[in-house]
Amino acid sequence: MSEVLDAIVVGAGSAGLGVSYFLKRLGCNHQVLDRGRIGETWRTQRWDSFRLNSPTIRSILPDDSYGGPDPWGAITHHEFAAYLEGYAERHCLPVSTQTPVKELTKDNGIFRVTTAGGALLARNVVIATGDQNQQVRPPGSADLPITIHQVDSLAYRSAADLENGAVLVVGSGRSGGQIAEDLALAGRVVFHQSQRPLGAALSRRQHT
Repeated sequence: MSEVLDAIVVGAGSAGLGVSYFLKRLGCNHQVLDRGRIGETWRTQRWDSFRLNSPTIRSILPDDSYGGPDPWGAITHHEFAAYLEGYAERHCLPVSTQTPVKELTKDNGIFRVTTAGGALLARNVVIATGDQNQQVRPPGSADLPITIHQVDSLAYRSAADLENGAVLVVGSGRSGGQIAEDLALAGRVVFHQSQRPLGAALSRRQHT
C-alpha cells in the first residue's frame, strides 16, 4: 500500500476504459477498479431485446476501429460488453474486476481507496460509475395498490416475465421508449406516460 498511484478510476465501463486509455498514453501509473466485470451494468441491467441507441461506429472507444459488416447498425448489450472487454485486452489496460470500492477518504492530499482486498493510495480519483444504475421511482408510486406490480427498467427482461394485463410505462426517455416498443411488439396493451404527471397517466389507464 506504500505506492502512491497517479490515479484510480472507479468503474470499468466505456467512460472508465476511455479515461484509462488516455492515462496510459500519458504514462500515468493508475488502476481501474470495478465491483463486477468489465461492462457489468451492460451485462446485468438491460432487457433481452436491448440495443444501443447510437450506431456502432459512433460507440467505438479512443484509438479503436470497427471492422464488422454493419457500422451504422445498433449492437446488443451483450455485444457491447464483449467489445469493452476486448478493448481493455487490446490496449492492455490495468483493470481489476470483482473489486468493489468500500470507502474513499482523503488525507494530506492523498486519496485512500479501500476495497475488500486492501487499500490503494492515489493522487487523483476518477469516478466513472455513471448515474443511472440505481432505480428512481416517482413519489406517487409508493401510494399505488400492492395489486399493481411495479418493476424498474434495470430489472425488466421481457414481456413474458410480467403479469397478465395492460402495462403502463412511466418515463419517455430511451429506456422507456424501447421497453414500450418491446411490450407492444409482444402483443401487450401498453400505455406510455410522456411529459405528463404520473396521476394523469394512471387516470387514463383506469378509465380505459
